[in-house]
Amino acid sequence: MLVLAVLFLVGCDFIKNPEQVKDDENKKEENVDPQTEEKEDDGVVVVLNEQNFPDQKFRWAICRMLPVADGDTIPNKFLRVVDEMDLHESGISSLRGIEFFGALRQLDCSDNQLMSIDISLNKNLEVLCCKGNKLNSIDVTQNEKLWLFNCSGNQLKSLDVSKNTKLTVLLCYENPLEENGIDVSHNIELSALGVEGCGLKVLDVASNSNLKELYCSDNDFKELNLVNNTKLVNLICEQPIWPFPQIKISLPSNNKNLGEGKGQTRKNFALTWSEKRYH
Repeated sequence: MLVLAVLFLVGCDFIKNPEQVKDDENKKEENVDPQTEEKEDDGVVVVLNEQNFPDQKFRWAICRMLPVADGDTIPNKFLRVVDEMDLHESGISSLRGIEFFGALRQLDCSDNQLMSIDISLNKNLEVLCCKGNKLNSIDVTQNEKLWLFNCSGNQLKSLDVSKNTKLTVLLCYENPLEENGIDVSHNIELSALGVEGCGLKVLDVASNSNLKELYCSDNDFKELNLVNNTKLVNLICEQPIWPFPQIKISLPSNNKNLGEGKGQTRKNFALTWSEKRYH
């Protein structure tokens, strides 16, 4: 696997950012009256059954996470507080029912059999790792809190991240993107971008002045303009010598972190630990 992908072998384990830790501490300090809790459970009844959660393996995963059995009603208090789901390598083919977990912040559904995902109602989602599935499209336009998104190893032809302005890590390796199938001009906070093996003919990162890591080998573009990316410290942009011509890379004159721009530069910069764990 490529350089950044190797870092990601540690898996998509969950780690909390500082704001989440603070929120969790506040929750622990709350004194919940049993009667109040009972009243809060009034309302929508969600049963863990085939109608609400068609995929049996998804239901089994929920049973492992919560003190419920298949066929039970899921107390609303659980739907309101579950903010992490680790579902990787679970043989799941449908995540229908994920919409009931409105508090979800981190979802790892990598290496399953998913052909589609509807996370439009999971508006609190901050981390999404769905690599290694069979997705040919994914809509994240309603997930404006996303800061880490890994959709590598799917069948995506295009990716709309225009609404995800908080993204700092975006990885979509090995997807058959159309020649200009990704636009990151709105992602000004982007720190790491991985688009290796996507067949891109155009990659415009002029608006990504905070970019520190760029992995874009095995694409079809002949030129790469990085003059605005003065913070770059790790660049991997390789092409086979034959039959592809060498990529012309334009580097910022005041960037001392990179070499001569011959397509491959490695420095000591690395993603933060929390970022690595989702790759």
